[in-house]
Amino acid sequence: MTRKNGHVIRNRRDIQAEADGSCGTITILQFKSDYMRRITDDTGIFQHTKFGVPDRSKGYTTDDNARALIAAVLLYSSKKDPVTLALIHTYISFIHHAQNTDGNFRNFMDYNRTFVEDSGSEDCQGRTVVLSGQFGWNDIGSWDALGAIFPPDKSGNIIKANHMGLDTRNSIIYGNGRLITTIGVDGFIIADTGDALLICPKDKAQSVKDIVELLKENGMTEYI
Repeated sequence: MTRKNGHVIRNRRDIQAEADGSCGTITILQFKSDYMRRITDDTGIFQHTKFGVPDRSKGYTTDDNARALIAAVLLYSSKKDPVTLALIHTYISFIHHAQNTDGNFRNFMDYNRTFVEDSGSEDCQGRTVVLSGQFGWNDIGSWDALGAIFPPDKSGNIIKANHMGLDTRNSIIYGNGRLITTIGVDGFIIADTGDALLICPKDKAQSVKDIVELLKENGMTEYI
């Protein structure tokens, strides 16, 4: 912690903002899961708080739990701690329970764990769609988190795709509807996101960032 012009600077990450003709200091604190944990119970994240204390009378919403899940996955990708992983499981469970048989989502749930509507707003539906799009082929942290969230099958595979395979083991396979077939694959990441296809050994996943740089150098940023 340091001081600059009378302001306390934390993590040495400060932005100078101009207001009323003078420069002030905005402090950006490092994001941690502590606060999210305090406003989350075993059902999900609360919709509102009062001075940081959960307001149980307002219950929960699906769109807030979708936002929280995005934040938790991003946090877990940089710091793989058990508290954040537990939050991920809680938020996924809430969203799974909120989905109707026709595919859309209910939004508002009261504190008694009862949904108070048959279908949520367009914002709620859109938020869950945005959530499903968080797994980009070039997001290394997403594959780490996917591997942590979903249990592997008896062959050690984590498959979230339309997949048919023979002698396929210890792999992560993610798709967007198109059939993916594999034969004799062991320890790979296969990610089909529609406009791009990633195939790489799991122990080489960190090299994806090098491919990203090559795409930038060649003006192919639309695939990133």
